[in-house]
Amino acid sequence: LDFLLNLRANTTGFDQGINSAKFAVNALAGAMAALGIGATAQEIAQIADAWAGLNARIKIAVGEHGNAQQAMADVVEIAKETNSNLTATGDLYARLTKIGQEMAIPQDQVLSLTKTINQAIQVSGGSADSAQAAITQLQQALSSGVLRGDEFNSMMEQSPRLTQAMADGLGVTTGELRKMANEGKLTTDVVTKSLLSQSEAIQKEFSAFPLTIGSSIENLKTSWTVFIGELDQTHGISAKVAESLTWVANNLDSIATAFEVA
Repeated sequence: LDFLLNLRANTTGFDQGINSAKFAVNALAGAMAALGIGATAQEIAQIADAWAGLNARIKIAVGEHGNAQQAMADVVEIAKETNSNLTATGDLYARLTKIGQEMAIPQDQVLSLTKTINQAIQVSGGSADSAQAAITQLQQALSSGVLRGDEFNSMMEQSPRLTQAMADGLGVTTGELRKMANEGKLTTDVVTKSLLSQSEAIQKEFSAFPLTIGSSIENLKTSWTVFIGELDQTHGISAKVAESLTWVANNLDSIATAFEVA
């Protein structure tokens, strides 16, 4: 009788533990989904693929003689420091790296330029889509060799602080900057040097901004992407782990029953 009573008590405790675990798993998945952070098997697989693709682009950008691993670590650090999207930061860095190689810009200045651009966009405010649009326009302009036309107008609208930094770096007004853009004078060399000259000023402004909930969520996304990406690179099992966790979450009742029978 004592044995049966103890067995029943242990089974009840196990049931409670299973229910608590099921609640915790579902709550965590729900919370991450509410924050826009993928936690399903398909989403985790997509995150792993995105991480692998970003690493490949960084590796190609730095070349055979560069340290791709260190470059990737720098990109992650900049994304977190500037509360910016990791993929956008990585793509910007890769683009600036190629431009820097052509213009003989030292790698530390490429990192500084990436950080300054991210900070200027954050200071400008606006939505995540606006920030992404500004970065995209700048990348296209730098790749083509000159900033003008629709790309300049879009940057003026999406990131006024970034264009103001260019004007300050060149010692002109924004009106005069627009005129320079129309005349094709905002070449890649001119733009990069003007922005680099304003790194300290933009850093000071950025430091005065409080950390927001949105920024914290963006950094959480970055950390989650790094975690999933590195797990997948090391073991190649991130998707399988996600599938297993999903299966456990969906079958905890069956698992509990199996333990009871055992």
